Amino acid sequence: MSGELLEWLRRRRKVSAIERMEVHLELTVDCVESLYNAIKTSISGLEDPTKKLKELSHKEMEADYIRRVILNELSASELTPDDKAALMDLVRRIDWIADWAREAGRLMSIIRVGGLSEELKSVILRMAERVNESTHNVKSTISLLLSDVEKSLESADRVERLEEEVDDIYEECRKVFVKMGSCRDATLGETIMVAQFLDALENVADWCENTVDQVRVIAVRVSTPRGLRAAKS
Repeated sequence: MSGELLEWLRRRRKVSAIERMEVHLELTVDCVESLYNAIKTSISGLEDPTKKLKELSHKEMEADYIRRVILNELSASELTPDDKAALMDLVRRIDWIADWAREAGRLMSIIRVGGLSEELKSVILRMAERVNESTHNVKSTISLLLSDVEKSLESADRVERLEEEVDDIYEECRKVFVKMGSCRDATLGETIMVAQFLDALENVADWCENTVDQVRVIAVRVSTPRGLRAAKS
């Protein structure tokens, strides 16, 4: 992405595809926030997480619709093919964050997170906290790209560190899962779904890292004198 494209983004951030990209990112953050709240609610046992899971599902469907609109608008824009591809790739990576959050939510609607061992619940909650924090940092990383590339890259580094923390906690989850068993009186199918839930939660963090990797690609191109050529609006 060239300096010209960056300027194009700045001029048009309140218009059309750029405005929608901000909405799409906000909805993605909301998806992960709803998942985190559903996990907290389920683990506390004080409230039914169903409401939060429905919010997650609704937000993900909204985000998916906006993604399609953005891709259509970018396809029809005056940007060069390379610049379109850079933005489209960023949008798709953001959408994978929401997709995996919804998958984790779907599994939560089947399994009994509140019935897990206390040790496993504690580790899952820590994992969910880092995943939620990572998603908020993705939002900061992308927002800063339009104003301060250096700070954007620093934020991307934080996302990478958080993803590494999630990996460590995920490994801890797996050890606890094997050592203590997944659920009290759980069926084999439920045990498998708990493992899939842990995988889905870890994949949210993976796609946070994948998203900021694309931001790094864009940032490098912005900083390169030759860059890419964007059409004038």
